[in-house]
Amino acid sequence: MNMVEDKIIQSVMFRNQRKIFARSICFIPYFHPTSPQTMTETNDGLVTVVAAAIIDDEHRVLAGKRDKDRVLGGKFEYPGGKVEPGETNEVALVREIEEELGATIRVGRRLGESVLGRIRVVLYVCKLESGSWPVALEHEELRWLSADEIYGDGMVWAPADIPLHSLVQDVLREL
Repeated sequence: MNMVEDKIIQSVMFRNQRKIFARSICFIPYFHPTSPQTMTETNDGLVTVVAAAIIDDEHRVLAGKRDKDRVLGGKFEYPGGKVEPGETNEVALVREIEEELGATIRVGRRLGESVLGRIRVVLYVCKLESGSWPVALEHEELRWLSADEIYGDGMVWAPADIPLHSLVQDVLREL
C-alpha cells in the first residue's frame, strides 16, 4: 500500500467515525486515540477478539466460513481471533491472520467494535502485504465480497460480526 492509499483509508475511516456516533443503534463503537489496548488492560469481564476487514484492490472484503467442527460452524466471519495476555490488538491480529490464512497483513485503523454476551469484537481495516495471499487453513471457504454481497445469498454470519457490516460497507463504498 502506498502513502496515497494510506491517506485515503485514514480519511474514509475518520469520516465514518463521525457517522457511526450519529447512527449507532445496535452497539457503541469505541475509538481510542492513544496507545493500543491489551487483553490485560480490560477489567470488564469481556473476552477481546480482534477481526480483520481485509480489503483488496478491487474494493472487496474477505470473509471466511467457519469450519463446521468449530463453534458457530458454517457461519461467515471477518477473520481474526482472541487477544492473548500481553499482546496488543494489532499484534494479535497479525498473528491470528498468519495462523488462520497463512497471510501477512498491514493493520490499519480501528473501524469499530461490537459486543455480544461476553465477547467484544474489535474490527480493523487491513491490507494484504505485497506478495501475500490468504489460504483457507482454518476455514471451510474464503470469499471476497463487495459491499452489496455482504448480505448476499448464502451469507449467514456469526452474530457478533453482523453489527459491523454497515461500517465495512461504508468503507468499501467510499473507496
